[in-house]
Amino acid sequence: MSRKLLGIGLLVIACTVVTAAPPATPAPTPYIPPYEAFPPPLDKDWFSNHNHLVGLVNQASSKPQLDIYFLGDSITEFWTAKGLGEPVWDAEYSGKYRVLNNGVRGDTTQNILWRITHGEFDKIHPKVIVLLAGINNLGLDPSLKPADLAKGIQAIIAYLHAKSPESKIILVSILPSGEHSTDAVRKRIQDTNAIIAKFADGKTVYFLDIYNSFLDAHGTFIPALTPDYTHLTTEGYKVWADAMRELLQKLLGEPTGN
Repeated sequence: MSRKLLGIGLLVIACTVVTAAPPATPAPTPYIPPYEAFPPPLDKDWFSNHNHLVGLVNQASSKPQLDIYFLGDSITEFWTAKGLGEPVWDAEYSGKYRVLNNGVRGDTTQNILWRITHGEFDKIHPKVIVLLAGINNLGLDPSLKPADLAKGIQAIIAYLHAKSPESKIILVSILPSGEHSTDAVRKRIQDTNAIIAKFADGKTVYFLDIYNSFLDAHGTFIPALTPDYTHLTTEGYKVWADAMRELLQKLLGEPTGN
């Protein structure tokens, strides 16, 4: 081989080495605040329900992409409860969208993080995630600071996006609790909402502020919308659905059917 051909060969090899694609960088592990990192005390019934929801997620993973994945506590769970949210759920979502409800009564942000890191968000990539969380944290721990609660909600968002980057998240404001505006938890709810509203970027996270939609001009929880000044009646779920409809249509387009 001539020196000229050898030189050309070495140049080709060198160029190949320089332009080779770098190894893929693994996705960063989402930060979870220390107090959120440990599983909360959970009973047998809770674990049984968790296993049931994991089964539903597994079924959904083998079907066409979910349109909407609801995640939260009892207020979310009762979307499908008879005498509460079920009539609105059937009219707005069931049969129109491919939808899954993973709300669990009593859940804190710690419970929700545990669930989605233990099978309830595996192998699914919903187009939209509707997240409502935090009221149980405030109710169980009167000393919990809104900034600390917000970190837990932010951790849930980070994990969901780490697992499903293309999903759009509708972050719902924590709803009112307590009958009157002077109830102690109200200010803590409002302070938390003010923090988590900043998590919205209008591209991947959207903040749906419906806190005042359930209150009259004096800040009293409208009795027709709540059975106990925390949860919602059928009329209360209509208020939520009405407030969310336009945003869902923007993110999903026309209903796909199930």
